[in-house]
Amino acid sequence: MRVITPLIEAFTQPGQLVLDPFARSGSTLVAAAIAGRRYLGIELEREYCEVDSEQAASLGGLFQWLQDRDYPGLARTVQDAMEHYR
Repeated sequence: MRVITPLIEAFTQPGQLVLDPFARSGSTLVAAAIAGRRYLGIELEREYCEVDSEQAASLGGLFQWLQDRDYPGLARTVQDAMEHYR
């Protein structure tokens, strides 16, 4: 994300939409959220969209990390994902 965030900041304004048509791990979407942009990711490969119980547990750690660093909007997105996959 350290590489992607400056690019997003250079080519978009806060609040603009960042579209990632090949979302895979979602790092571009996370970088967009950190930069204060709206984001939309599309992924056709099922393996990148499924979340198992181990991954759901790691989402809890990610949620806490985001909360600790004051990214409340992104933390809410992670929390919503955690609730959806429980």
